[in-house]
Amino acid sequence: MPRTSVRIADELHTALHNAAISPPYILVAHAFGSYNMRVFADRHMRDVGGIVLVDADDSDVEPAKWQSRDHRSFQRIVATMRVCQRAVAKGLPLPPLPSPTGRPPGTCPGLFFRGLPESRFSDGLNAALLHQVQTQASLYDAAISEMEEMPGDEAYLQHHVTSFGSRPIRVLTTWHFGKPPATPASVHNDRMAFEHDSALAQGSWLRLSTNSKQIFDYDEGRQYIQLDHPDIVVDAIREVLNSEQRQL
Repeated sequence: MPRTSVRIADELHTALHNAAISPPYILVAHAFGSYNMRVFADRHMRDVGGIVLVDADDSDVEPAKWQSRDHRSFQRIVATMRVCQRAVAKGLPLPPLPSPTGRPPGTCPGLFFRGLPESRFSDGLNAALLHQVQTQASLYDAAISEMEEMPGDEAYLQHHVTSFGSRPIRVLTTWHFGKPPATPASVHNDRMAFEHDSALAQGSWLRLSTNSKQIFDYDEGRQYIQLDHPDIVVDAIREVLNSEQRQL
């Protein structure tokens, strides 16, 4: 503790060294993992062969209004996770969580991934993850610390904009186009504006390399590309690997 992206990146670098896994490394990151892997690249660029960013968190490069909204969201999630952490630490059943008026109560397993159980996971994997969520207070401690440190991680990335040179960068971006029937126009328009700005923010990473590409997945829904369209991720990784090997 604290679970900063600098600490996480350096722990990974040490683990790879101790395991005798030699560079160059192809980094692949989703969501918050983007912070960790981009920090890893900044601190250990000579060991990096390329990077694939999969619907990566982009608060450090997004417009200020969305960044402020994200920071408020971090605070709400941390407060909710503390409710779950206290119950687990005391050996109590997981409590129902407050939710917006008119919606069913949330759940502690619902805070992880797209909510557990995840339809794309096997029964065994879901059971193992649910067991951790129900019994491991340290899981919440780590997640809470990561959320609390994210503004500092963003500041680090804003002050350490490191060129990848000709190392390949692939940015995979999801746009959740489509307006559910019950969505008010104002909510839909706000969502569209956010997705537009997020796509541009993620596109800013293309300037870090002379070998970069942004790939869009336009499917609707609350989507994880790696779960719903894994071939897109696999193809991007292979492309980066092949490009990196040609440079050796």
